[in-house]
Formats: sequence, C-alpha cells, structure tokens
Amino acid sequence: MDNTGADDVDKAGEAIEELADTTGLEKTGNRDIIRNSVVAAISAIPIVGGPLASLAEDFIPKQKEERLIAFIERLALDVASIKDQIKADVVNTDGFAFVFEKTLKGVLDNWQQDKIDCYRAIFINALTDKDDLTDEEQELFLQLLDSLTVRHIKVMAFIHQHNAGQTPPTGQFLEVLKAQYPEYDKDNVYYIMQDLRNKGLVNERGEISDDAMSGSSNQLSVMGKKFVNFITL
Repeated sequence: MDNTGADDVDKAGEAIEELADTTGLEKTGNRDIIRNSVVAAISAIPIVGGPLASLAEDFIPKQKEERLIAFIERLALDVASIKDQIKADVVNTDGFAFVFEKTLKGVLDNWQQDKIDCYRAIFINALTDKDDLTDEEQELFLQLLDSLTVRHIKVMAFIHQHNAGQTPPTGQFLEVLKAQYPEYDKDNVYYIMQDLRNKGLVNERGEISDDAMSGSSNQLSVMGKKFVNFITL
C-alpha cells in the first residue's frame, strides 16, 4: 500500500507543531500560570465562586486545548493538500510566524466555528501568499477579524455573494438578508452595516433599504473584498 499521503500529513503535522512550539503556547508553565490565575479570580466570586472554579479548572482549559489540537490536526491535512502551492520563501519569515501565532491565539479565544474557519483560511492563504498581501495588510486584517463578530462576518459574506452574482439580487437589501438570517432584526443589521462602513469594509454610498444591489450601493469596498478573500478559502 502506498503511504505517501499519510507520510505527507505526518510531515505537515510535525512542521506545524514545531512552529507552534516557537510561539510558547505549548509551554506547560505558561499554561499552568494562566489557568491558576483564572481559577483564583473565579474563586473570589461570592457564593458561586467555588463551584465555578472547579468547573473552570476541569473543563475550560481542556476545552481550549482540545479545540487547538483539532485545529492543528486539520491544518496538517490542509497543508498536505496544498503542498505544491506553498511559497517556501514565506514560511521562514517573521511575518508568517506572526500570522501563525495570531491564528493560534484566535482559535484559543474564539469558540464559534465560523471564526475558527476564518483563522484556518488566513493561515492557508498566508502560506500560499494567495493575494500577495503585505505583512502590514495581513496584520490589519487579523486585527479586523479580532474586532468583528460572527454576524459581521456573515453579513459581509452575504454582500460578497450578491456582489459576485452568486445569488439573485432581488428585493430590498434588508428583506433579502432577513430571508437568509431571519434571527437578525432591523436594528442589528443597521448597526452591523454602519460598523462595517466605519471600518472601511463597505462603501459609504447606499442605504440599507436600497433595492437590488446595483451600482456601488451596499457593496464591499476594495479593502472589504481583500479582507473577505483573506478569511475565505
């Protein structure tokens, strides 16, 4: 039996784990200090502190560790599948090491699969130098992802799909969006759209109630398109 594929996965996994070691995330001492500090703080909560501290000590660190392990194992498979696209001169740069460290931290800090998938895409896209982004652009987009909620990301993906003609651009913007995400109320959508505009990710022109997204109304800005491409496989 040909074990070439399995060998590639093993090598990719070893390479990723070796790079993970350089970030300091795998140092037991650091983990224990953080965990003990969190448990001590929770213990100080009146009345419920004791039971919550026990839960935190037994559950939260293990949950994060398992999430990180699952993420790294998935990256090993991803790396094996794109090995021909990897830019060798990218891997050993300080910029890529920064992206990788921020990616792991993002996975530790976020439980939502939608966000974890974004960090996975960032790692792969940085590894392949997909859009030839500068280190400064990558840093900016990582900072943006940290500041956005899952709803921001879903609304941007929705706009991107409509702009790209992947779904019929019929009906008013809010009505079409609510048909896809019925749990999003009008005020929530208004806030998200205004926040995306303030961050320069959506064009200023165009009201949320505009008809079918024509012209530049409710479209991603140039930076918004770059950002979506960077967090999407």
